[in-house]
Amino acid sequence: MVFAFEHFEKRLSIPEGFGEGDIKYFNIRDGLRMFFIDHKTGDFRTVGKSETPPGLLQLIFYLAGKNMISEMDGVRGKLISNAGDSYILNPNQEGVWELPENHHLQAVTVSVNLSLLNPFIEENGNPMPSDLLDVLEGSGKPYCQQDQLNPSIQIVLNQMINCPFQGMVKRVYLEGKIFELIALRLEQLYPSGNKCPSPLKSSDLEKVHHAKEILIQSMENPPTLTELARQVSLSSRKLKKGFRGVFNTTVFGYLRKQRMEQARLLLENGETSVTQVVYKVGYNNLSHFALAFKKEFGILPSVYLRHCNQSHLIEKDEC
Repeated sequence: MVFAFEHFEKRLSIPEGFGEGDIKYFNIRDGLRMFFIDHKTGDFRTVGKSETPPGLLQLIFYLAGKNMISEMDGVRGKLISNAGDSYILNPNQEGVWELPENHHLQAVTVSVNLSLLNPFIEENGNPMPSDLLDVLEGSGKPYCQQDQLNPSIQIVLNQMINCPFQGMVKRVYLEGKIFELIALRLEQLYPSGNKCPSPLKSSDLEKVHHAKEILIQSMENPPTLTELARQVSLSSRKLKKGFRGVFNTTVFGYLRKQRMEQARLLLENGETSVTQVVYKVGYNNLSHFALAFKKEFGILPSVYLRHCNQSHLIEKDEC
C-alpha cells in the first residue's frame, strides 16, 4: 500500500511477509532521491535483492541495526553493515541483502545522478580519488567505499529526518541538506593529518558504538568516562582512543554536539522554552548553555527560538 503525502513525498509500507515498518521516499528533483528506511523483521530471517539504479550514485547511512549483503560485484564474501557505517556505491551495483529475525533496521539512502556532480568535478581543484573519479566518469567499474558516521554527518541526518517544514520549504530544505551530506561524505575520502586511525578491533568498535548510544540515551544525566567505559567493558584509554578514531572527537565532545543538536530540534518545535531545553539536554546553567549553543550554531538560543516561532506563524498563515 502506498500513502501519498505531497507530490514529492511518499510513504511505502514494507511488503507483507517482510516484517513491518515503512519507507519514506522523497523525490527531491530529477536525479536526486532520498529514502528513510524503518524496517522491523519478525520471527524469521528476511532476504531481498538490492540494486543501485543506473546512473545514480548511491550513499547509504546506517542509523540502527545490522544488514548483511552478499553477491555484490567488487566485494569479496559478505558485507556486514552495522549502525554507524556508511557506504558509497556505484550505479548498477546489485547485491542480495539479509536481515536477521527480530531485528530493527534504520537507514537513510541518497541517490544522486552523476550529471548533477559533474560540474563540481570539473571545477574541483583537489582531485577526487582515482577509483571514484572513474565511477563518476561512467566507467562502470564496481565501487564500494565504507566509512563511519562522524558527528557532522549524524547531525545532518538528524536534521533531515526531523525536518520541521512542509511543502515547498521542506523540499528546498532537504535538497540543501542532501548536498551538505554528500559533501561531508566525500570529504571523508581525503586523507587528513588530524584524523587518527581507529586503534580498535571490530569487537571493540561495536563497544564504542554502544557507548555512543548510552551517551545519547542518558543525555540529561550522562555517566562519567570511567563509568561509561565500565558499562561497555572497555578501558578508559581504549574508549577515548576509539571515539577519537571513529568520531574524530573526544567522548564528551561528541556528547556536547549531540546535546546541541537535540536542543536545536526542541527549539524548532516551538513548544519548549529555552529554560526547559537547558535542563532537557543536561545543562544546569542557562549562561553556559547559551554560550555553547552560540559557539555551535552562531546564534543565541533565545534568538533562534524567536526565529522558529515566527516561521511557524508564517506557515500557519499560508495554510
